[in-house]
Amino acid sequence: MAGQRNRHLLLDGEVVAFDGDQTSFSYLQQRLGVTFIVVTHDLVLAARFADIVLVLSDGRLVSQGAPAEALSEQVMGDVFRISAFRAEYKREAVIVPWAEI
Repeated sequence: MAGQRNRHLLLDGEVVAFDGDQTSFSYLQQRLGVTFIVVTHDLVLAARFADIVLVLSDGRLVSQGAPAEALSEQVMGDVFRISAFRAEYKREAVIVPWAEI
């Protein structure tokens, strides 16, 4: 209906990173005041910008929560078969895929 605003937008991860500047994505999300649901394989993007991460494996939900919890060392190994560099910066999780295991 005319005049109604969408409160949720479903985006592919490629759309989010289309210009290589994810800070623009974050600004846009805050400016529009909508929830973005992003499907991505980019773990760095998910860890940096998501409030909640859902991890799927073979079509099943295997982990969910804040990025630092959902992308735990166990999940990174079991699902993605990688280890990751983990840190915190300005009270936010920093998770960088590092090596195959």
